[in-house]
Amino acid sequence: MQVDWLSQMNPEATQESLLARLEVAWRAGDPRSVAECFAIDGVCEWRVAGGRSARGARWPRSVGRGEVSGTIADLMKCAPATALEFVTSSYGSDKRIWAEWRLCGGQGRAGRHETAGVAILEVAADGIRRASVYADSKRMRSRLRRLR
Repeated sequence: MQVDWLSQMNPEATQESLLARLEVAWRAGDPRSVAECFAIDGVCEWRVAGGRSARGARWPRSVGRGEVSGTIADLMKCAPATALEFVTSSYGSDKRIWAEWRLCGGQGRAGRHETAGVAILEVAADGIRRASVYADSKRMRSRLRRLR
């Protein structure tokens, strides 16, 4: 039985819990746990300026926990030992979390880096229904272009 954690918590606590789960999973290098923060059929769209993905899509997109996990795993391979930090966040009455994030660290193929951006997360009882992730970074664009 799936727990409806969203309805059992106040909006601020829910927001903090979800963002904390995402941070912990990313820092652990665990793409599967990152994906488990999403609804089973959740969508993650990477709205990174410039270029198209390897699939030719304007915005690289992952649908479902399996694809989200695979995309996150690919990003983690490009820049291992990367920490995700949510700098600021806001919860809207429409069940959206607006969060400023920072990704830093890594010593992989891409070398040491820092990328910042914003994520808009539409949340439901079963997790993130849709994530629109915005970043303005040449390195992030090149990483995402190689993915799926």
